[in-house]
Parts: sequence; C-alpha cells; structure tokens
Amino acid sequence: MCKEIHWCEVCGTSYNVERHHRGTFGVHGSRGAYLNRKLKIRFQNELERSWLKEYLSKDDINNVLKISEIALCRLLKTIKVTKLGYERESVIRACLGGKLYEL
Repeated sequence: MCKEIHWCEVCGTSYNVERHHRGTFGVHGSRGAYLNRKLKIRFQNELERSWLKEYLSKDDINNVLKISEIALCRLLKTIKVTKLGYERESVIRACLGGKLYEL
C-alpha cells in the first residue's frame, strides 16, 4: 500500500488486532500473504465502487480518501494528468502501491 493513504478513512476501516497485524498469519507475518491480499482486494473494490467516473479531479479523489493536501499531492505526482483529469485506474493503482489485484 502507498504510505500516503495509510490513514485514509476507506483504508482505515479494517483495524487489525495484534495477532492479525504482526502474528504468524498477520499481514506482516510469515504466513500472512492471504490476509494481506484479501485486505488489498477489499480496498481496491471499495475504491472502484466509490469512483464511478472514468476521469477524476483532485476533489473527487480527496472526497473518498479524506487525506491531507500534502499526502494527496504526493500520491498524484506520479500520475499523468490529462485535460479531463486523472484516470481512475491509474489513481487506484497508485493507492495500491503500483499494482492492481485479481481475485
């Protein structure tokens, strides 16, 4: 995940107890790949449901993520902007650290 959106409201809805965060089967544990992938797919699906338009403005993105202006600029500086705005898939990919996940 991208560090700029670590504390956004959409991402922060899945709080982890200690064993699900650092335990063996937690997202940082040695066998936590399944949980990590499941949470990232859930986050990706939530973003896809939230953004229905093909091109997004900064305000559209910030209305969903609710992050600071500085974090938003850091997130969007790697994405190419067109006359219509930021492409939806590129923004979702940036939020997920450069990778889209399949089921």
